[in-house]
Amino acid sequence: MDRVPVNSKDLASVGYDPITQTLEVELLNKKIYHFYGGVSNSDHEDLLSADSHGTYFSKYIKEKYPYKNFKKLKE
Repeated sequence: MDRVPVNSKDLASVGYDPITQTLEVELLNKKIYHFYGGVSNSDHEDLLSADSHGTYFSKYIKEKYPYKNFKKLKE
């Protein structure tokens, strides 16, 4: 899944797969999370257009959808 970089104190990049409705989030600490269970395209677009990506993520994504945590990216 391709991710786009975001300007955030918490997030490094965000990707979305509309077929599986999965949101991929890379944090600045290089951890990657897949949020699944029907993440809507509007949630993805709203995250990308939010004034604060981290605040939107914490409020509307993090606790709303189940997720899987992946290992850190190699430096």
